[in-house]
Amino acid sequence: MSGSRYHGVVNQGRLIRLELRQAAISEAGSEYVLTVLNLGGRPVRLNLKAHTESDQISIYLPEAVSVADGSEEDVPLTLTARRRRWFGWLRTLRFTITAVAEHDPAVAVTTAGEYEDRPIDWRRPAIVGICAAAAVVAVAAALLLIGGRGKSHSVAGPPPNRFDFTATIRGSGGTSVMPGSLCYHLAPEDVPFHVVLSQAVNGRTPATLDEWDDDGQNGGDCVIVPQMLIGNQGMLSLQAWVNGTRVGDVVLGGK
Repeated sequence: MSGSRYHGVVNQGRLIRLELRQAAISEAGSEYVLTVLNLGGRPVRLNLKAHTESDQISIYLPEAVSVADGSEEDVPLTLTARRRRWFGWLRTLRFTITAVAEHDPAVAVTTAGEYEDRPIDWRRPAIVGICAAAAVVAVAAALLLIGGRGKSHSVAGPPPNRFDFTATIRGSGGTSVMPGSLCYHLAPEDVPFHVVLSQAVNGRTPATLDEWDDDGQNGGDCVIVPQMLIGNQGMLSLQAWVNGTRVGDVVLGGK
């Protein structure tokens, strides 16, 4: 999700003050309330202007506000990222709001703020049907593994050091921007492991797209991945690591 911070006021006038506070945060953007205080003895009309150091965000606010003498007015602001990101780090983007008096352009007050642009959290649980299908596959894999152990050893030994890692990916079938589902399973279950999703484009060295820790409960999980990664963007692969050792590597498809 994207967020923002409250920043101190930069007061350039004696009779007009601005106070900026955060009102709400959502994945679509952030909402602010700009409070304009008129400490003077007569009404004032102020033109509002927004400025950003980057072209990555859009700011929506009224063009002007009128404030009675000795009074204040709240002005709503909405900040959104012009392009949502699937991956990457948190970005802090600075912006300013300036109020200029119509009767005297020399009277100007500015307040500054920061907008925190976060990538979309695409690792969300997949639909129940996909999870159920993954559970069936997991049970079948576990039964095969248990049966293999029973044939090879009649006496209990140390914990097994062999792991079976499986993964499947399905697209949403249609638009290239809708998400798809990725289900993975590591047997034996209940072993914490690290998951790495990578992609190789045009035969190049694979680049890590994302990685996360799995507690091993039920052997794995189902997550949502961008549909654009399933198409012709490059070969996708998923790896499982236990205690610093790679125990599984599955090629998921792509070109």
